Amino acid sequence: MSKVFENAYTRVLSKELEGRGIRVNACCPGWTRTDMAGQNAEKSPEEGAETPLMLARSTGTETSQFWSNSCLQEWD
Repeated sequence: MSKVFENAYTRVLSKELEGRGIRVNACCPGWTRTDMAGQNAEKSPEEGAETPLMLARSTGTETSQFWSNSCLQEWD
Protein backbone atom coordinates (compact mmCIF):
# COMPACT_ATOMS: atom_id res chain seq x y z
CA MET A 1 0.00 0.00 0.00
CA SER A 2 2.85 2.43 0.66
CA LYS A 3 4.00 2.44 -3.00
CA VAL A 4 0.47 3.25 -4.13
CA PHE A 5 0.34 6.09 -1.60
CA GLU A 6 3.74 7.42 -2.74
CA ASN A 7 2.65 7.45 -6.37
CA ALA A 8 -0.66 9.15 -5.58
CA TYR A 9 0.98 11.70 -3.28
CA THR A 10 3.54 12.56 -5.98
CA ARG A 11 0.69 13.54 -8.27
CA VAL A 12 -1.28 15.38 -5.58
CA LEU A 13 1.71 17.36 -4.33
CA SER A 14 2.78 18.19 -7.87
CA LYS A 15 -0.68 19.62 -8.56
CA GLU A 16 -0.70 21.60 -5.29
CA LEU A 17 2.67 23.18 -6.11
CA GLU A 18 1.85 23.89 -9.75
CA GLY A 19 2.90 27.36 -10.84
CA ARG A 20 5.43 27.79 -8.01
CA GLY A 21 8.47 26.47 -9.88
CA ILE A 22 8.69 23.35 -7.70
CA ARG A 23 8.85 19.98 -9.42
CA VAL A 24 7.74 16.77 -7.69
CA ASN A 25 8.71 13.39 -9.11
CA ALA A 26 8.96 9.83 -7.82
CA CYS A 27 11.93 7.62 -8.58
CA CYS A 28 13.15 4.11 -7.97
CA PRO A 29 16.86 3.58 -7.33
CA GLY A 30 16.56 -0.09 -8.28
CA TRP A 31 17.92 -3.01 -6.30
CA THR A 32 20.84 -1.25 -4.62
CA ARG A 33 23.47 -2.71 -2.30
CA THR A 34 22.50 -1.43 1.14
CA ASP A 35 22.26 -2.96 4.59
CA MET A 36 18.66 -3.87 3.80
CA ALA A 37 19.17 -5.27 0.27
CA GLY A 38 22.49 -6.95 0.98
CA GLN A 39 25.61 -7.42 -1.09
CA ASN A 40 23.89 -9.43 -3.84
CA ALA A 41 21.91 -6.41 -5.08
CA GLU A 42 22.60 -5.38 -8.67
CA LYS A 43 23.59 -1.73 -8.19
CA SER A 44 26.23 0.02 -6.15
CA PRO A 45 25.05 2.89 -3.93
CA GLU A 46 26.55 5.30 -6.46
CA GLU A 47 24.55 3.71 -9.29
CA GLY A 48 21.39 3.78 -7.17
CA ALA A 49 21.88 7.51 -6.59
CA GLU A 50 22.11 8.34 -10.31
CA THR A 51 18.37 8.84 -10.93
CA PRO A 52 17.65 10.96 -7.82
CA LEU A 53 20.70 13.10 -8.57
CA MET A 54 19.71 13.49 -12.21
CA LEU A 55 16.29 14.73 -11.13
CA ALA A 56 17.71 17.08 -8.50
CA ARG A 57 20.11 18.61 -11.02
CA SER A 58 17.59 18.84 -13.85
CA THR A 59 16.60 22.26 -15.09
CA GLY A 60 13.66 20.79 -17.02
CA THR A 61 9.99 21.18 -16.28
CA GLU A 62 9.14 17.50 -15.70
CA THR A 63 6.85 17.00 -12.74
CA SER A 64 4.38 14.39 -11.53
CA GLN A 65 6.43 11.67 -13.23
CA PHE A 66 7.98 8.34 -12.27
CA TRP A 67 11.65 7.72 -13.11
CA SER A 68 13.90 4.66 -12.95
CA ASN A 69 17.37 4.08 -14.44
CA SER A 70 17.39 7.79 -15.38
CA CYS A 71 14.46 7.18 -17.75
CA LEU A 72 10.83 8.21 -17.61
CA GLN A 73 8.63 5.21 -16.80
CA GLU A 74 4.95 4.49 -17.07
CA TRP A 75 2.98 4.56 -13.82
CA ASP A 76 2.01 1.02 -12.80
